[in-house]
Amino acid sequence: MSDYPEGVPGYIVGRCEVVNYFPINKRGDVDLCCEHCRFYVMRSRRCFLTDELQHYPDRDRGMNCPLELEQTSV
Repeated sequence: MSDYPEGVPGYIVGRCEVVNYFPINKRGDVDLCCEHCRFYVMRSRRCFLTDELQHYPDRDRGMNCPLELEQTSV
């Protein structure tokens, strides 16, 4: 890594697309919660994508969850 003795004049943004699959039960209800997300780290109770602390990972997603949900049919 380079040294920046005179500071950093700017940054370049890097983006990527991630995918996660949330389960749907036989009635068609989607279980949208951090507990079913591969980017949720159980031991720290944090989202790997946003570093948000999730208090109820078995009930809902974090307020800063960047995942955009697609409509699916069962």
